[in-house]
Amino acid sequence: MRVLESLREETCIDLSNEHLSNFLEIDSLFVYKHYATLYCVLVFDGSENELAMLDLIHLLAERVLDKCFSNNVCELDIVFNYSKMHTVLDEIVFGGQVLEPSSMEVMKAV
Repeated sequence: MRVLESLREETCIDLSNEHLSNFLEIDSLFVYKHYATLYCVLVFDGSENELAMLDLIHLLAERVLDKCFSNNVCELDIVFNYSKMHTVLDEIVFGGQVLEPSSMEVMKAV
């Protein structure tokens, strides 16, 4: 969140709209999406597709983590169950490559 607050000051972005997804390009590319009390932020280089990164956020936050943490993931779920979140992320991404885009397969592995 501190990163987004400092980016807001530098780039005049609006974080008030919850249903807005933002793409920023400063030195790297940033994609973020706000879910209730949780901000998901991905930082990547210019060789990646911004919409693919937004889809990765959607897969992680809405389709997988919501199922792992009783249909409403929040920052406290991630703080107190970091190992579970890390296992989910390892099932989806390995070495910078998306390995498993299917939420059903990720849930079976977890």
